[in-house]
Amino acid sequence: MSTPLLLDPFEIEQTLASAPRVLAFSPQGFEIPLDVLLRHLAFDIVGGIPRPLGEIVEDDLLPGFRYRLRSFHLGQGILALATEISDHAGEHRALELLGIGKDARVRLNLTRPRDVSALPPMVQSRVAAGWSLGQVRVWANDAKSEIRRVLSRQLVHAGVENEVLPRHVEEPVYCPPAAGRLFLDHLPDDDFRVVELLLQLVRDMHPAGGPPRPARRVGLGDQRVRHKEAIVSYRCEIHRVQSGVVHARRREVEAGVERPGLVRTFNVAGIGGAGRLRIRDVGGRASAEFAGTPTSIEHVAAHLTQHMGGRS
Repeated sequence: MSTPLLLDPFEIEQTLASAPRVLAFSPQGFEIPLDVLLRHLAFDIVGGIPRPLGEIVEDDLLPGFRYRLRSFHLGQGILALATEISDHAGEHRALELLGIGKDARVRLNLTRPRDVSALPPMVQSRVAAGWSLGQVRVWANDAKSEIRRVLSRQLVHAGVENEVLPRHVEEPVYCPPAAGRLFLDHLPDDDFRVVELLLQLVRDMHPAGGPPRPARRVGLGDQRVRHKEAIVSYRCEIHRVQSGVVHARRREVEAGVERPGLVRTFNVAGIGGAGRLRIRDVGGRASAEFAGTPTSIEHVAAHLTQHMGGRS
């Protein structure tokens, strides 16, 4: 992918451990259902109870590849995504919370790798005993420390213990079958129009056999905050169509000197072919990252090129 990545300058990344090192998680990390683990985390972090929005299971995409995605509404504009993937490299679990507070989002990644030959003997024995490797990340502008404390406490309450591994241990990373990245020269200025186009993409690529659900907005959160040198408004929306979801986040400086004045992020999940898409608009420059099967990303790229001026 030659297109450079656009970053949100207001998203500052922190990991659960004070130093960004790989964590080993006890066997309960894979034994506990992800929706149960989500309930443990969600109530303390956002004070919400997960409400299911949709589910996609695809086990006939590629040999040895299985994909399951579930989405949940946690109140207002907060979306949770629970993903389980099995491929040739291992078993993967991810739990994501989008739209927390103002700028915050959280992701928990767990992997049980199949090939452990490159790992230290101590880590190999952990994996053989059912432990998984991964990380907990928090992206936020403020309140990161409090979110990290809550995450650490609730993981323990759920029975998922963790320990920090030696510095030289590399984090196992899920590699999708295919991925792409494009600049978007004609991303609409109207958020509603962007959401409309993304819902059309989800509808067109929805796996056969899913329940017919018309598009509708299921969540909305608005905040207006006075910072030291600016007044900033935040808006998060959740839209559902079929079993897919679109999460839209808008951060706009209404008054003051903070720059860039506008950051928009659109996350799309539930695209057929294990597809995921994220669009980020930072101060008028927009790019899209997407992943899935080769067929899936071809459809996504064609849709973005036709409707949003996508180019590499």
